[in-house]
Amino acid sequence: MDYFVKAVSRLAEGADKIAWGAVVGMMGLVVANCILRRFGYPVYGSYDFVCFLLVLVVVPALALCAAQKGHIYLSILTDRFPQKAQLVVELIVYIISFIFFVLVTWQLGERATRTMHTGLLGMTSRIPVYPFIYFESLAILILSLVFLRDIIKVVKEIRSIN
Repeated sequence: MDYFVKAVSRLAEGADKIAWGAVVGMMGLVVANCILRRFGYPVYGSYDFVCFLLVLVVVPALALCAAQKGHIYLSILTDRFPQKAQLVVELIVYIISFIFFVLVTWQLGERATRTMHTGLLGMTSRIPVYPFIYFESLAILILSLVFLRDIIKVVKEIRSIN
């Protein structure tokens, strides 16, 4: 089980590296477009490229944020609960989150397949959209695995209290 926990953490870190690379790519593209536009040679399709790269930035970064517990957690109410009750509430939240993001992964996969069959392309670049939706689905799957990892950790903690 510890191997699964470590593997999911490494997946989240790898997804975050992809997000950082996409941020650098976006910045480079915007700077290049601004400079080249002054000389009358704008980067054709830069809007599409930035939108596609934005998908590679936001969604993978969510997995690492959840893995490192970087999200906002308001514990005003649960701090007053006993330790075991706090863990049970945490477990319920993780289970609901896991189920929700598994459903989101599934729906994004179906949307990507529909988009592939319809042949949707970027507005100006004429690049197919479906690979980015598939990537988004994969990144949400990694986020789901982070919640599954957290479920396993909380269950271990609950067992150790008994």
